[in-house]
Amino acid sequence: MIGQASRATSAQVQRRGNPGLPVPTTWFTRLKQLSDTRYYQEVLEECGTFQSWIILSSLEKKQP
Repeated sequence: MIGQASRATSAQVQRRGNPGLPVPTTWFTRLKQLSDTRYYQEVLEECGTFQSWIILSSLEKKQP
């Protein structure tokens, strides 16, 4: 079941212009839990894939 969710998320990101790189949803989800830390801010500044994932995950939450 988790694998299916990962594949679905990767497919969604690929459709939105990501060059086809897999999205490490397990680690990104854990990192998102650290959103109130300096480390999170540094990763957000340096990792374009993580930035894209954060934006896409926030957009998906807004959709009904």
